[in-house]
Amino acid sequence: MQSLQGFIFNKGFPCKSPLFIPIQSNSTVEEVITPCLAFVLFPTILTGFSISCLSFLIIYGFIIFSPKLFITKLLITKFSISALIILTSFIRFIFMFFSENKDSEEILGSFCILIISICSFVSYFRCWISGIPSSIWLHLIYFLRFITIIPEAIAIINLSDLCDPDRTRSSLARATFAQAGHLMSKGYKGTIDYDTFWSLDPRNQPERLLILYKKYRSKVTDTKKKFIPWLFFVLFKCTWFAFTAGVLLKASFAFITISDPLFLKLIINAAENNYPLWYGFTLVFTAMIISWAKFSIVCRSDFYGSLGYLDVQSILINVIYQKMLKLSASAKVKYSAGEVVNLLSTDVERIRYFWFNLFDFFYTPLIVSCHKFLSS
Repeated sequence: MQSLQGFIFNKGFPCKSPLFIPIQSNSTVEEVITPCLAFVLFPTILTGFSISCLSFLIIYGFIIFSPKLFITKLLITKFSISALIILTSFIRFIFMFFSENKDSEEILGSFCILIISICSFVSYFRCWISGIPSSIWLHLIYFLRFITIIPEAIAIINLSDLCDPDRTRSSLARATFAQAGHLMSKGYKGTIDYDTFWSLDPRNQPERLLILYKKYRSKVTDTKKKFIPWLFFVLFKCTWFAFTAGVLLKASFAFITISDPLFLKLIINAAENNYPLWYGFTLVFTAMIISWAKFSIVCRSDFYGSLGYLDVQSILINVIYQKMLKLSASAKVKYSAGEVVNLLSTDVERIRYFWFNLFDFFYTPLIVSCHKFLSS
């Protein structure tokens, strides 16, 4: 009994945190809900329930033969939503799996959510094949999934006090930079100090960036293929997340920008042909929502550009500083202090500014091609 109690309250296998924390008289909900409970136990139970539901539908299809359901808009909508959930769950799992500072609880939880979404999609398919218009088990899966989101949100809030909020907040909060608004509001009402801010994200710490630089630099040096732009290749590998996210957001911004002339044409057409007032208001409101989305996308793209820009600066300055420490007496005579300062300021500044504006090399050809396609 003592070993089982130690297993539950201390080890929490396969988690780093305990599964349950003993409840005291002054315990709060945030203290009781551990990452292992929120990210592992609840999703694992729901995963088993989803697999059981799918197994039941497969057995039901072999026992009772019914004609397939007719393909309707509702059926297509259900399949589309299920496919979208699979896609988002897969993307979440990939980012969790390749992240270097995510705990095993979050990775296992994202994998369970991916399995649940796949089982739900296959269950919908079995319902269509078996002629079942609706299944109470599928409704229970989504209801229980909604319930499990609550402890996950509480666990994420607990982790956000220790981590960068840009990695723990929701997509809407990140898109609107809600944490910055919270800090400005707090600074307006009172004073803020160092304890108000969070620690630097481990992905952007100089020690980690320098380790990555040396790792990828050695691979380029050891390979038989000689990369001409080896510095660009190494810096890209060190800042691949910010670079890729910025490029994808710039591409999305380019495609959404096409909607401006289309909506303007529709609004003018509605005014000239005396279309109903609700139709014109709908177009204007939709154009406003799209404009807000464009603004959010371009702000996030600039944010990732600034993030990569600062990471590149941190890498280059640290590399130059380490080179300076290794200079011999004869090398110090050869390279003056002014040359070293110029290398640290002017040359590094040029490279990092190039990194910030690098997204435009992808955005400009794409937007020109889109407008060329529309005008043809």
